[in-house]
Amino acid sequence: KNIARPVRVFEVSLGPKGKRPRLPDGVTVEARKPSVAVLPFDNMGGDSEQEYFADGVVEDIITALSRFKDFAVIARNSSFVYKGRAVDVREVSKELGVRYLLEGSVRKAGQRLRITAQLIDAATGTHLWADKFDGTLEDVFDFQDRITATVASIVEPTIRWAEIERSRRERPDSVEAYDFYLRALPMHMSQTESASMEAVNLLLRAIELEPNNPTYLVYAGNAMLHRWSQGWPPIGEDDDARGIELVERALAHARDDAVVLSLASMMLIHNLKDYDRGLELSRRAVALNPNNLTVIMFAGIVQLHLGDLDAAIAYCEHAIRLSPAVDGAYWPLTAIAHAHMIRGDYEQAIAWSKRSISSNPSFVCTYWMLGAACAHLGRMEEAKRYVAALKRLTPEATLKLIWDGQPQKDPNRLKSILDGLRLAGLEEE
Repeated sequence: KNIARPVRVFEVSLGPKGKRPRLPDGVTVEARKPSVAVLPFDNMGGDSEQEYFADGVVEDIITALSRFKDFAVIARNSSFVYKGRAVDVREVSKELGVRYLLEGSVRKAGQRLRITAQLIDAATGTHLWADKFDGTLEDVFDFQDRITATVASIVEPTIRWAEIERSRRERPDSVEAYDFYLRALPMHMSQTESASMEAVNLLLRAIELEPNNPTYLVYAGNAMLHRWSQGWPPIGEDDDARGIELVERALAHARDDAVVLSLASMMLIHNLKDYDRGLELSRRAVALNPNNLTVIMFAGIVQLHLGDLDAAIAYCEHAIRLSPAVDGAYWPLTAIAHAHMIRGDYEQAIAWSKRSISSNPSFVCTYWMLGAACAHLGRMEEAKRYVAALKRLTPEATLKLIWDGQPQKDPNRLKSILDGLRLAGLEEE
């Protein structure tokens, strides 16, 4: 069902030969990995042209979602049996064995079309996300592409956070690898030292249970290398070497997982200074899944350090436009601020940095931009205040620590930040 590669299937028999074991009535077996079905969109007008459009949108969304590795997607042939039928989401969930359903409708008024879509937690009937899209028949294919890109990009993080909340609520004491991973994610995203340490510990426990899972490996490696680059207290004897080893193991098992390739590209560029390999992994990740927000965000950051500044800003603005409230929005917001720092547009750098602070006040890179930009503009009191905030978050912060933890292929891309922070009083080392 939209699985891109062959998988092994096993049958386990616990009873006498020829007899299948039965679960007690009312008991179901639920896979930890979530699954989603995209139901046929309702044609509210009955127009046959509108019907083809609605079916095309659903097929494109199924295809786009099948590129994500965090959940399984039910095939079109299974979900389209509900076409033209009034359905109960809980019954559909049971019949298809899915937790999440995406449904919608199409309306036409003259040459104008309106698409509505909503993502539902079928077990509870809760609407997790809903939106509407307006377009015209004159640009029907562009309209269809826009709907597909937006819906696909928002479904993945919405399901991920729903799974995190579900794990907290229903399985707070679980010792399964998937639940360790879910509990680690928000801690890793918080970008604070104490939460980061807890995230690493949880991810390492997940790896003990599933040592070849590329997602657990790459997030653990990412977290350890980020700690090292920030000068935070070490977890082991050599966090840098351990983090690199985890990332390389993740790549060995990643195959076509775009998120793993994307996260690994960041670590190769920042920590190993392996610029050519990191850039190629980023390009591969975008080609594999251009609708994944993580992939788009980090492609922008890769371009910021190694490529074209206009491309970097375009990637980051695209991610923000697709999902303004996306988890991790501080990454593209701060990346755009950095691009303006490189160009010497310090007022714009401050404006974008302040938006990033609103998304995550603990992201230390944003304070680099704010302190440096204010210093270049002669606003020294503000600059020193931002440097003090940086030192509260990362007491070990120095100009050398920032330089060592950043890509150095083009030193001019860090020069304005380092020069500004030097003016603001940040120590050399």
